[in-house]
Amino acid sequence: MTYMNKARETVEYLCSVFGNNIEDSFLESVNHYYELHREELLDISPSTKAALINDYIYLNFKKCFQDVGGFEFIKKKNFRFIGYDCKILIRIKKLNKARKPAINKTHASEKFNIQANMGLLENAQATNVYLGYVINHESGNIDQVAFVCPNEEGSIAWTIDVTEQAIQKDLDFNIIPITPETDSKPGRLRPKNPKRKKENEQ
Repeated sequence: MTYMNKARETVEYLCSVFGNNIEDSFLESVNHYYELHREELLDISPSTKAALINDYIYLNFKKCFQDVGGFEFIKKKNFRFIGYDCKILIRIKKLNKARKPAINKTHASEKFNIQANMGLLENAQATNVYLGYVINHESGNIDQVAFVCPNEEGSIAWTIDVTEQAIQKDLDFNIIPITPETDSKPGRLRPKNPKRKKENEQ
């Protein structure tokens, strides 16, 4: 379990430095989905909706972080992954209210969910971690963005709430170094979270 603890430290670092950017990538992606598919919403199945939102999040995430040191964006067949510092391999997924990811019964999905080596990063001991979101079905908005780490049995080992981190640590990205390897900084996406806005006004 040591590697999972190290992965948690890596995720906590990402949240402390990039928490707002990560959350905004999700918010922007959901807004983009509703803007493009407003007329077809009633005819789109939940699985198709989740797949489209996941793709928009991945593309938004890539646009925000592709020039930041440590990030890798990986496509394998129909799957998209994000590597960070060869320590964690991230997969974007929709979560239920208990933060359990929606898992397709495919070989690759089941491998990822039991911490099997996906062979996509140089470090064979990299930890598989979901970066997911919880949708409020009444409003259509995102209630939570969270990292979720599965264990070897496919149960949840730990979770970290990105939304809480983003509210509590609204950092100034102009003065905080990103990584020792690069001076590149992710562009600050336009925030649309009224909860964070209210917090900043207090």
